[in-house]
Amino acid sequence: MKNLWRRIIRREGAFLFKRKKSCGFFMFVYPFIIMGLILAIFSGKVLDKIPLGVVDNSSGYYSRELMRTLKSNRFLSPRPFATVAAARKALDQGRIYGVVAVDESYDKDLLKNTGANINAWINNEYLLVGGNLTKGLNAVIGALQAKYQRRNLAALGVPSSMGDSFASPLQVSENILYNPGMNYIYFLGLGLLPAVLQLFVCISVCYSLLWDIKTYHARRLRRVFEDRPYGASAARITFYAVGYFAVFAIMLVGIIALFQVPVEGSLFRVMCGGAAFVFMTASTGLLFAGFTNNLRFCLSICAIYAAPAFAFYGVSFPVQSMPILARAWAEFLPGTHLNRIFVNELLRGVNAAGTWHDILFMTAVGTVCFVLGAKGYSRWVKQNKYLGPKL
Repeated sequence: MKNLWRRIIRREGAFLFKRKKSCGFFMFVYPFIIMGLILAIFSGKVLDKIPLGVVDNSSGYYSRELMRTLKSNRFLSPRPFATVAAARKALDQGRIYGVVAVDESYDKDLLKNTGANINAWINNEYLLVGGNLTKGLNAVIGALQAKYQRRNLAALGVPSSMGDSFASPLQVSENILYNPGMNYIYFLGLGLLPAVLQLFVCISVCYSLLWDIKTYHARRLRRVFEDRPYGASAARITFYAVGYFAVFAIMLVGIIALFQVPVEGSLFRVMCGGAAFVFMTASTGLLFAGFTNNLRFCLSICAIYAAPAFAFYGVSFPVQSMPILARAWAEFLPGTHLNRIFVNELLRGVNAAGTWHDILFMTAVGTVCFVLGAKGYSRWVKQNKYLGPKL
């Protein structure tokens, strides 16, 4: 058995680094290029200081106070405009993402306690931009509104000690957990890591296995697969699983170190989850190869399986809120479970039992895929008519 593993691993190494060097580049270099480009997009980490157009038609004490408060908010970057039309034009051109216009009677209405009016337009084309912009505006308006309510109550003779309870009978102490700054890397970066690797692992395994059949090289492995189909299959996918696990570990450590992603739980459990993820994905590739016996068709299946998988991971839309069919499909994607492990162990630091449940599930499904895939692939290797023409 040792000679079998040594022989196959040496053969796969020669395939990647001598016979098909482009595959070695695809496996050990290209994933870092893709993740580097993705992380460069989100290198700003926290989405703050969003350009906001402001039109002050009142130019009084209270309107200037509003402008100062807008400027002090972490999510807003106010930019003055002379008219609403000019601000709306900049909004349509994408130079700003919101407009706040103060009425001419703003200061007068506040002094008369008749209610002042502010008009706001928000570009909600980008989900996080619109969300953070709305959050910043609500914080500013809420703070000024409470201040003016206390002032009005004091003018009516309400003691200052009771001003807060009269101005805001229901007071909420907001505590945002796990990702208070809406950091992109915390959810998109960690979610894209399994999405990238799921595609690369699946394609690499399928290409290696079916390239042998397409180019007539599988004949050399016939006797091995006849005697030990599961041992030979395990040796072949282990080579790729170990290589991609190393890629996974380097990427994850790099994200944690460069972007200060917190590690509230156990990094050991995260690594176990990464190993189970790579095993399940590699076994799925073996299953596709074993049931298709066609390189082009198999790679198409890999693309269909892995390319849209990110949408089902629960990164931007909770799995629990998906339709039942989408939820069932999400549970059979290894990235869904790895992303759940990331959230539990890195951000929350809780629910270790749930982490082990995800690890065991990926291991169990990967084992089933491996057994079925090894049985199917060994069937093709053992029959001459399925080897294909020599190229």
